[in-house]
Amino acid sequence: MRTVIFRGFEGVNKVALNRGFKQIFGIGLKQAKDFTDELIESKELKFKNVSEEHVVQLLALGDKANVSVEAQ
Repeated sequence: MRTVIFRGFEGVNKVALNRGFKQIFGIGLKQAKDFTDELIESKELKFKNVSEEHVVQLLALGDKANVSVEAQ
């Protein structure tokens, strides 16, 4: 299990993030928007204990949404 950190707030594709979080984690749109809003407000969002499959998906989402993503 790994940690994935999203960083950034300028030029972020919020719609892509909302859809991506919803699809990757199997959550509702409200919770996905909450993740996106947290990233915009704090400029950083961490997901801990992420499976390798989710790491790959989150890295791809970062590219699509114009967000810097680091996996540790």
